[in-house]
Amino acid sequence: MTSADCLALAVIVAGAFTDCAGAPDAQGPAKETMTKTHVTQPMPDHLKQFPGLSVRSGDAIVPAAPADEAVARGYMAAPSKGAWSDGRRITILTRTAKLRAGEPVRIVHVVESTKPGDSLYVMGPKVILGEHVNGKLVTASAPTLGDPLVPSGDYDGRVIPAPAVDYNYDITQYLLPVGRHVIEWRLGALHSNLLAIEVTP
Repeated sequence: MTSADCLALAVIVAGAFTDCAGAPDAQGPAKETMTKTHVTQPMPDHLKQFPGLSVRSGDAIVPAAPADEAVARGYMAAPSKGAWSDGRRITILTRTAKLRAGEPVRIVHVVESTKPGDSLYVMGPKVILGEHVNGKLVTASAPTLGDPLVPSGDYDGRVIPAPAVDYNYDITQYLLPVGRHVIEWRLGALHSNLLAIEVTP
């Protein structure tokens, strides 16, 4: 393979590298190796400060368990997030995609917006609407009109401008039978990533 061919084929991604053989010189065959290149995206300012995660305990709102908070803190590095739609995306996260029968799966929900002029309603936790398991709606449906990220009813809480991230949604929990299951969160045009959960005996 020529150097030109190698350069045409090389695609550099984070943590990936390509080796290319160079032409022989007077001293014999030589091998030129492209060094391993790490492409690190700078962390956006709105993701630098984790605001905390809350859950319901009866009528009280309390800090989430450390295990759930660790899942939420992993949002920035999560390999799969929801697709951007008009500067917004919704993402679901869980601790592990492989469970034993009888172990519940807990789903953390994250909304991110970089849409100019947008706002996020970050107080909560807010009720989850539009969550599907294996294609079936398992929560109340999302509104068909209006902005699905604006809480219904009287919201008397903090509102922050985009770019921003909102972790303050209820953590849903499911006890699934043995087999493969797919979980997705849908809010109008916003569709989260798909979580494929494997439950073994």
